[in-house]
Amino acid sequence: MPKPPPVEYFECVCRMPVLTAGPIMAMLTKIEGLDVSAPHLVSEIKAYSRNTAVTGSNPEMGTKGFLAEWSKANPTFKAIDAVKAIRADGRGNGTAAYPALNALVEDGTFKKLAPGQYSRADVKHLPSPKAKAAKKAKRKNDVSNAEFTRRAMSRAHGRISSAALKRLFENDGRPTSGTGPTLTKMREGGVVKQVGEGMYELTARGKGKPASKPKVNGAAAVADTAPGV
Repeated sequence: MPKPPPVEYFECVCRMPVLTAGPIMAMLTKIEGLDVSAPHLVSEIKAYSRNTAVTGSNPEMGTKGFLAEWSKANPTFKAIDAVKAIRADGRGNGTAAYPALNALVEDGTFKKLAPGQYSRADVKHLPSPKAKAAKKAKRKNDVSNAEFTRRAMSRAHGRISSAALKRLFENDGRPTSGTGPTLTKMREGGVVKQVGEGMYELTARGKGKPASKPKVNGAAAVADTAPGV
């Protein structure tokens, strides 16, 4: 049995406003051989694009280039300042500042001084007051704890309490936890001796005075003075 010949037809989609759909659909149904099937309503919701066009001083320049140029008049700045500058130049809401700042730090154009603080890489900065204080404290602590204690006891007529020594350590920027080990070391070395509860006294060795030895052949042998501890 021979196969039926193929039937050729066009299938197309058309769009029309709702108000004109009625008359047009009526006309389409009158066309011979045209089958209008499964019409359905499509609703479109228009929205504005979120991408804001750059309308600033130099629209062709990217955010990275803009910040590099802006930093010529702002050598040291905060991240929020860069955000505000981008907004003021009509470059969107300013969030592009953060990836641009990271890229400028990576390529060596900017330096990150602290969280949210930046500067141009060619700007020299003076040390902060805290850094100066730390450096000064380090110079003060060039003397060992034992020598510091010995000098303090010498000024106090050879005696000092552990509580008073802690206050002196604290005033000099030394950890007060070091007083106990220091006094123990000095006591074991014969530089100080404990004369009461929490009270210490310099020995002759600690004062740097000669100490006599037993007589040998009728002459007293003199010991060398103790070196600083």
